[in-house]
Amino acid sequence: MKLPKSIIIAGREYTVKQNPKSAGGNGNIRDCIITIGTKLPKEIPIVFLHEVCEVIMVERGVRFDHTDDLPYELLFNFNHKEFENIICDLSYALKGVTFPMENQIKDKKNGQKKNKKEISK
Repeated sequence: MKLPKSIIIAGREYTVKQNPKSAGGNGNIRDCIITIGTKLPKEIPIVFLHEVCEVIMVERGVRFDHTDDLPYELLFNFNHKEFENIICDLSYALKGVTFPMENQIKDKKNGQKKNKKEISK
């Protein structure tokens, strides 16, 4: 997956950085930086989506640190209207981002993934 150089979340431009030594991600709200670990290439889309969603929820004030039970337990609290707003933010933030699975479907005969263009020929 080719990561964008930046995305817009809640009207703020976030720089997207890559860390080849990590497999996880991090969202820095203060400095508007999202760091994505690229050590496991197949996990990049999941980590990227996770971090974008979490930053959106922090920006909207619906993610809270809940440390009573576990050292690093997060709580998300929102109603359906806020969920719709989160999805709108996500849609806007991902405008122009292409995920590798969008252009692939499984060939029913042998289970291999093929590009949609290849199958339509």
